[in-house]
Amino acid sequence: MKKTTILLVLIVIFGMGLLGFFAGKKLGGEKVEGELGALIDKVYPKPPEVISSAGGIIKGIYGATITLEIIDPDDYLPHTDGSAHKKMTKFVTVGSETEILKIDYTNPQTDGSPTTTKLEISDLCEGEQIAIQTKNNLRTDKKVVAEEIKLIEY
Repeated sequence: MKKTTILLVLIVIFGMGLLGFFAGKKLGGEKVEGELGALIDKVYPKPPEVISSAGGIIKGIYGATITLEIIDPDDYLPHTDGSAHKKMTKFVTVGSETEILKIDYTNPQTDGSPTTTKLEISDLCEGEQIAIQTKNNLRTDKKVVAEEIKLIEY
């Protein structure tokens, strides 16, 4: 009888501890989000709903289409554990109106501005980092048409 009572008391104490832990975590999390959410939004503002420019790594070039890997705009907050940001793949079409430029900061002009050179899609290589400008929404559209592509060297 004595052992049963002790076991029952220990189970009740353990259960109340678990209940208190989870209730505190839930209530504390809501409180932190409510009080600190505005501060976090000031320091790290949410990206806009329409994103028309981004930088990324070329993962492949197939004809007039560049497979570009960019950081997911919904994963914009810093990762305190050091993990990488989520990535998303975009298919960037290069049309006849697309301007491709190389901006070279390693070879400045006499006035100090970078050297700018026009390129063709064939001058781009897998693994290079580029910046694109488009009329499409990079947040929602998987396939976009580039207005301008910049390969920046520094």
